[in-house]
Amino acid sequence: DEPPRQTVSDPGVSEVVRRVLGNYLAGSAPELRADLTDDAQVTLPTITLRVREVSRLEWISGPDSGAVLATVAAEGPEGATYTLTYELGIAWHERPYVDFIEVVPTRS
Repeated sequence: DEPPRQTVSDPGVSEVVRRVLGNYLAGSAPELRADLTDDAQVTLPTITLRVREVSRLEWISGPDSGAVLATVAAEGPEGATYTLTYELGIAWHERPYVDFIEVVPTRS
């Protein structure tokens, strides 16, 4: 059973998630660090990608859960396209920050 999901309507959360995933997939550690909590530990992917679109952004178990699922369409350096889903932890300190990023495996 999957937990109930609700579309993210907070523009601040949407903006930080889009920015974080763009910097994360591009391997831009200094830019990424600006949107992470001080104690977040993130390992960058080994292949750099460019986010083309965030197609879904949903709270896991509602806005109080502190975690969102984001599905992105991304493009690789040789034009290959990928659809990827990530779980991101959201922490509030005057504005939203991300405290973790986890890959959500897909069924094949």
